[in-house]
Amino acid sequence: MIKRLIHLPALFAVLLYFTTPAQAVLQRTSTLQVPLSGTVLVPLNDGSFDSVSLSGRANVVTTVPLSDIPPDHIRPVRIHVNLDHVSGVGSITKKEYSATGTNRVTFPAFPSKPIIFGFDLQFPAEPLLLVFPPSPIMPLDINFNFTFNPDTGELSNVSIESMSIPVP
Repeated sequence: MIKRLIHLPALFAVLLYFTTPAQAVLQRTSTLQVPLSGTVLVPLNDGSFDSVSLSGRANVVTTVPLSDIPPDHIRPVRIHVNLDHVSGVGSITKKEYSATGTNRVTFPAFPSKPIIFGFDLQFPAEPLLLVFPPSPIMPLDINFNFTFNPDTGELSNVSIESMSIPVP
């Protein structure tokens, strides 16, 4: 009987090793490339506004862990947005503006409301212009709405709600 009890911890350790494998976290990764277009008003040094119709693409990658382990409803959602060839020409300055940047965020669950991501809107610095923005790099807020399939975690749609230059 004692000999059997001596082997019990070793047997338990072996069972524990094989019954708790490094559980790979299954996850759903979705990628969408969505067209981006909208008009922003850029304040200029003379008090007027340069109307810029921006167009290009937003590359969106989302990652949602999939689990059968309760509580299944708690799934951190990672969202990565990258602007791709987003630009437009100012109505007054006649110069090209470029929107650039990458943004990452993690939510504790599927976002139910639109999310504002901040990017940069760049203007070429030219000393000969009479009218120009207050800074060659300005913040650009883009409001995204994400739609997920709650059963599979797959990103099914991304829409652009609005774009704006935040005014202090």
